Amino acid sequence: MGEFAQSETWLREALRICRLHGSPKEAITRENLARTLEAAGRLDEALAQQQAAVAAYRRHGGADHPALPAALERLAGLEGLAAAPGRSNNQTPR
Repeated sequence: MGEFAQSETWLREALRICRLHGSPKEAITRENLARTLEAAGRLDEALAQQQAAVAAYRRHGGADHPALPAALERLAGLEGLAAAPGRSNNQTPR
């Protein structure tokens, strides 16, 4: 199993546990999963996880959550990558 696949497996398990218990750690776990997916070249999935992370920060800490501005900035960066000209579906531009 490759490094990205192994990381993804563990992060998805951590996310399952966070969601099961309603943990505020869900947001950071989703951000870590988004980073892993982006590094593996799975940009569309990374974008979806980052969007879910932003929603989790808002749900668990409201609009004043201290990590929310950085999460929104990261989301904007992923959206920019996703909209890059010449990008084929679900691949990070090279």
